[in-house]
Amino acid sequence: MCVCVLVVQELEGLLECSRIAHKLLSEYMCLNEFDAMFREANHNVSAPYGRITLHVFWELNYDFLPNYCYNAATSRSAVITSGGGGQR
Repeated sequence: MCVCVLVVQELEGLLECSRIAHKLLSEYMCLNEFDAMFREANHNVSAPYGRITLHVFWELNYDFLPNYCYNAATSRSAVITSGGGGQR
């Protein structure tokens, strides 16, 4: 499994932990809705694209695409190794 997919899964887990923590804290404190706070933190309130979107775009263009090659036969992305004799 690609490391990038694991990072996305980790992000989803952290977001779920944040949702649970928000739910538990909201029993004792007056808090805004989690989704409203998330949108504000992600900068979606005043921009059509958020910080998370920009970060994913950056990682795809400068880390994933230059360093990985999709293999349709195995349906996996493989790391490109230098010195393999092929052209990049």
